[in-house]
Amino acid sequence: MVPLLPALFDLGLRPFVEGRAKKKPKVRLMFEIGLGGTRMSSGMTKFWKPYLERFGLYSWHRATHVFRHTVASRLRSAGVMNEDIGAVLGHSWTNQTSQYGGVQDLQRKLNTLEKLNFGFDLLEALGGQFDPAKH
Repeated sequence: MVPLLPALFDLGLRPFVEGRAKKKPKVRLMFEIGLGGTRMSSGMTKFWKPYLERFGLYSWHRATHVFRHTVASRLRSAGVMNEDIGAVLGHSWTNQTSQYGGVQDLQRKLNTLEKLNFGFDLLEALGGQFDPAKH
């Protein structure tokens, strides 16, 4: 389990989810994004490809997996330990010590995500704070 990036709530995730649940209660939240294919991320890649192409960011075999690399790189730049980066990305550790103590709790993962800095104002880039009066 991974906590959600706090900025998503500022961008209106909660009203988005509630609105979708009311309109289509028996449909997956992000039904526009297909599942599976040759890789589990294939549907996400197909969804994002037009946006990435529009901004000159798409290249073959890079697609949406590059987001994971970006998160790891930005967290590493913020001084986050590999153990915490791996926990957020869903990687497993294969050394003996990692087998003790269980998985990281959600609060620790949230603390890790709060250190994520993309180098620009994410809220501003995505349209600013969600304003329910406008929706």
